[in-house]
Amino acid sequence: MYYMTVLFLGLIGAAMGSFVGALTWRIRHKMDFVRGRSECEHCHHILSAVDLIPVFSWLFLRGRCRYCHKKIGALTLWLELAMAVVFIMSFVYWPLGQLYIKTGAVDGWQIALFVLWLIMAVMMMALLVYDYRWRLLPNKIMFPLMAVGLLFSLMNNIVVHDTSLLQYILSMALGLLPVAGVYGLIYICSSGRLIGFGDVKFGVVVGLLFGWQGALLVLVVANILGSLVSLPMLLFGKMKMNSQMAFGPFLIAATVIVFLFQHYFITFFTENLLLL
Repeated sequence: MYYMTVLFLGLIGAAMGSFVGALTWRIRHKMDFVRGRSECEHCHHILSAVDLIPVFSWLFLRGRCRYCHKKIGALTLWLELAMAVVFIMSFVYWPLGQLYIKTGAVDGWQIALFVLWLIMAVMMMALLVYDYRWRLLPNKIMFPLMAVGLLFSLMNNIVVHDTSLLQYILSMALGLLPVAGVYGLIYICSSGRLIGFGDVKFGVVVGLLFGWQGALLVLVVANILGSLVSLPMLLFGKMKMNSQMAFGPFLIAATVIVFLFQHYFITFFTENLLLL
């Protein structure tokens, strides 16, 4: 049953990766992303079902449109694979409770939280792709993500963990400081030149998911990821010191990483600090 669940989530994740690609394209070109049909970005031919099988269609067509034969781009394939990995890892490393994989019992609230997290993961991937391609975190994705994040936060803290309303408000207020607070201050002081307001708004999502410790960890991991990408590009002349780089993808990737592996981070730092 465990491996069947992993396989099922991998297939659903790959399908959601395909959906993310279509969603971002339609939002960018002001198309109906609810009822619109998927089409080739080059020739705009409506794609059939055989063209939309996650991963396999791209491999079978060798990364080209079946109608105009122009390159589809590897981003489509990597997006489907990445979303499949996120769905599987979210199940395997689910940090918030005991799924039936560990206890043998199904906890309805944990399953609800898990589904909400997967919805948020799809939205975050859409933001990551959009910011990577067009350097913008659109409100059409951001605001629904914030709403789902608030529902997740309320359910996780007040319903599942029985946190008092006062404690919850205080925790959320502190959780907003490391990312939304720091980025908001930078945004104001630089008049939006150093960081976009979309990153500030995403900091609200981080605050909803984590306390101040987790949010601070997201900030650290995001900057490490950004440095790992930007420093080699600077060294090899692929970018200049005054070049602009979308920071949203690093912030979003860090959020997913910290959400799934926060326990391991905390254990690692605690053990190493005790050794000092």
